[in-house]
Amino acid sequence: MKTDGAVVSGISTTATIDIQASNVVVKNVRVHQRDGMFGIAIRHGRNVTVQDSEIYGDPGEHRLMVGIKDIYADSVGTRLVRNDIWAVATGIQIDAGPTAW
Repeated sequence: MKTDGAVVSGISTTATIDIQASNVVVKNVRVHQRDGMFGIAIRHGRNVTVQDSEIYGDPGEHRLMVGIKDIYADSVGTRLVRNDIWAVATGIQIDAGPTAW
């Protein structure tokens, strides 16, 4: 997703949601990846919100590596609100820290 101000809502996917824009809102989504690297990847994003979403792999050897990942550790203003992240090696991996949980 490369469009500033985009809103992704109400979808279910087995693919990574790859955010490469600012002011993006991801809400009420389900990301289920088996053997995946990232559920949601943020690349150079500003003010990205992930809210009320479920991000997960399969338990055991097929767990997801990272639920939400700031790929280049330079995203700022990230808001993470009421997400259910499970069957992952690491739930959230960001550098600057979220502005909300």
